[in-house]
Amino acid sequence: MIVCSCAQVSDRELRAAVKAAVKAGKPVNFRSVYRQMGKRARCGNCRPLVNPIIKQAHTGA
Repeated sequence: MIVCSCAQVSDRELRAAVKAAVKAGKPVNFRSVYRQMGKRARCGNCRPLVNPIIKQAHTGA
């Protein structure tokens, strides 16, 4: 499912980026996960949907 229409980011892509960040010992937050994917959130309207997915993937990673 697309969770960020500005950057065309899916929930699967987010989860994979979180797992890669954890594995690499990088920070796991909204901005760093987008950076990990090589993308940038523009409007920020996705943040309320994206943050719980990041948190869930991080605690389950």
